[in-house]
Amino acid sequence: MAIAIQKLKFRSSHQRSVVKGKILVVEDSADQWTILQKAFKQVNPHLQLIRAEDMQELAALLQESIGTQTGLPWLILLDLYLPRRHDGWQMLETIQHSAPSDIPVFILTSSTDLEGVIDAFQQGIRCYLIKPKTLPDWLECCNVLNDYLEGRRL
Repeated sequence: MAIAIQKLKFRSSHQRSVVKGKILVVEDSADQWTILQKAFKQVNPHLQLIRAEDMQELAALLQESIGTQTGLPWLILLDLYLPRRHDGWQMLETIQHSAPSDIPVFILTSSTDLEGVIDAFQQGIRCYLIKPKTLPDWLECCNVLNDYLEGRRL
């Protein structure tokens, strides 16, 4: 299996339309959550980020949003290490069995393990992103995610 890695370009904020929606972020690190919120606020303050730190919060949020059909996320970002890799894979399984199949799941993790990347795609995720290390890289990552959501909305 060949995997191509490509540097994604994003459009500047004056070239994009406003995307409104909800992103469910499964992240146990308060620091990573804060950085992600700040970056998305700069990229698109109209997106609502909702955080689940563990399996119980994830299940409750999915049940609530599916039950009302009004608050379904447009995208789910999942960290694989919560705090252990096994926890992330369990959460992916929960998402796949609980969330509607048209909600894309993106992995957002620090792991560059090729076997993990391959396993994630075999499990049906749409994208595997390596967590950025600097704020400019976080902004670029959030711009790419925003562009993806804009494309889905059309």
